Amino acid sequence: MKAPIIAALACFATSAIADGAVDIYQGNFLGAYALTATCAGQELQVDLMANRVAFGETSCTISQVLTDGVGVILDLATCNAEGEPTDDHRVTLTLSETGGLTYDSAATGTTELLRCTDR
Repeated sequence: MKAPIIAALACFATSAIADGAVDIYQGNFLGAYALTATCAGQELQVDLMANRVAFGETSCTISQVLTDGVGVILDLATCNAEGEPTDDHRVTLTLSETGGLTYDSAATGTTELLRCTDR
């Protein structure tokens, strides 16, 4: 009888952690970013939306949001680059004290970005 109760509590704990990570992501990270604070004319733009991420020509659905105590980790799925399916992958996002964003992914490497002021 204890196993179902423990399993139910484990599900609740995981859900609570995920919900907190979603709140951190949506409260702090949503927006447009580029290599400069002006997005207009930038070839590389990153759009962090509530349920999607677009990095240049690649767009993915967010399947899970986690926190590592410093930033957030996004598991990205159903990715497409220029209309062609690409591999699912994981992205780590951290904010700097100056408002910059570090976007780190095995698919793209580490990129330092600034929040766009023109969008």
